[in-house]
Amino acid sequence: MGLNVAITGMGVVSALGNTPPELFSRLRQDEIAIEETPWTRDDPERYEWWAPIKDFDASKWLNPTLIDGTAPHTQFAIAAAAQAVEQSGLAPDPMRTAVIVGSTIAGTQLFEKSQYEVDRNGREGVEKKVMIKAWANMAAAQLAMRWSL
Repeated sequence: MGLNVAITGMGVVSALGNTPPELFSRLRQDEIAIEETPWTRDDPERYEWWAPIKDFDASKWLNPTLIDGTAPHTQFAIAAAAQAVEQSGLAPDPMRTAVIVGSTIAGTQLFEKSQYEVDRNGREGVEKKVMIKAWANMAAAQLAMRWSL
């Protein structure tokens, strides 16, 4: 028994581009977006790598209150989903639409920033909403709320 699926729209926020055409073009060019982290470049004892998202403007997709209340992984998910919904030209049907978000890192970036702030400024340097913003399910929750799913 097969499952019929129709892909009606695509959206991307990635280290290789923030639109599907940009991502596909850079993949075809065999580009690599992984680089050494800035905080370990001068330390020969540490090696850390990342694939930073560059040229992402959250304000294109989210209002200031939502930007303040969400971690980058949630902002990326909202932007990618909004691109896909816009490209599809369809309004999500709450009775026929599921929100499924898979993430291997969720709010890790926010935790890294928080640890950096603790190391330099003590616990007062960490923003108050860090735990709720970093929850892995926050992206799915925000998507569901945005489209009333």
